[in-house]
Amino acid sequence: MQFYMACITFFKEEHMELLKATCGPMLELVHRLYTDDSLSGLEVKDIAAEIIDTLSHAFDEKSFFIQTFNEVQQGITKTR
Repeated sequence: MQFYMACITFFKEEHMELLKATCGPMLELVHRLYTDDSLSGLEVKDIAAEIIDTLSHAFDEKSFFIQTFNEVQQGITKTR
């Protein structure tokens, strides 16, 4: 999770196109950790929440994050 946060920080500053390309795959893991109630109180869940918050503010077009997040959430819900 720390690696994801470092990538987001770096990509946001230097390579926005890479952040857009990797947002969905990162959210697939992060969303699963964020919504896993068995991880309550663990640092990994806090970092997952921080990553989602950081990504939600990283893009000039807010609709990009919202659409990507919704697609990932729907994909996960279908497979559960």
